Amino acid sequence: DRRGAATSTFTISQDIGTGIGSALWGVVIEVTSFSSCFLLTSLWLLLSVAGCIAFLSYYKRHPDPATVA
Repeated sequence: DRRGAATSTFTISQDIGTGIGSALWGVVIEVTSFSSCFLLTSLWLLLSVAGCIAFLSYYKRHPDPATVA
């Protein structure tokens, strides 16, 4: 019944995140250079991947009892 409200809430959150991220990376480019921005973006990506791997390996070793069949 309220599917449209849920969808719009999710998409507005994505739009705000994209806008804020673009503005912040624009500031990084203004302060440093495109090369620095690409390097920082690559480092951010690697940190994200490492965080996902750590998260998945932790929950593989410590499964939630409610979801274990």
